[in-house]
Amino acid sequence: NHSRIDTTATNQFSLHSSTENLLDDLDEPVRAIAFYRGDITGQDAEEFQQLVRRAKVEDKLAEFRNRSSKFSYKFKDPELDPDLARSYGVTQYESIVIIGTESGLTDTIRATDQVYSQLEQDLYTGILVATGQEQRRVYFLAGHGERSSHISSGEGYELVRQGLERDNYQVQTLRWDLADQDV
Repeated sequence: NHSRIDTTATNQFSLHSSTENLLDDLDEPVRAIAFYRGDITGQDAEEFQQLVRRAKVEDKLAEFRNRSSKFSYKFKDPELDPDLARSYGVTQYESIVIIGTESGLTDTIRATDQVYSQLEQDLYTGILVATGQEQRRVYFLAGHGERSSHISSGEGYELVRQGLERDNYQVQTLRWDLADQDV
């Protein structure tokens, strides 16, 4: 029997339950191709950060593969395989292409910030796109003094928005001005 336990304080090696459910319920095989430089030595600060991001991506992709036999991945250097990179429209390093092998749909993911804090969410959304599933939307109303979903103090709903985004909802603001009302 094989079992794994994540004892890290931040659950670094665990997937969110919604990600686990998505991977468990995949209807078609999904491939990921991560386009990263292969010749990085980590000699300077920028190269070291690239190595850290690559390691994070490799760890997360391995977690996805360990969860589902229908998920696979590989790393490619776009300089060594430029035709492959071009065929997926990859124009910069540190891009991940998610491919639905039966649907033929693809989605390209790029780091959202320097430490790639939204990597699992981005991969989740990429799988939804590549398998033809639609991301659900939630709207916050604005224009009548409602609390903002972008303010973190006690007056806003930023934590609610972040939680919804972690659960793969697309959160948008719906502006409704007083002038839009029929009198």
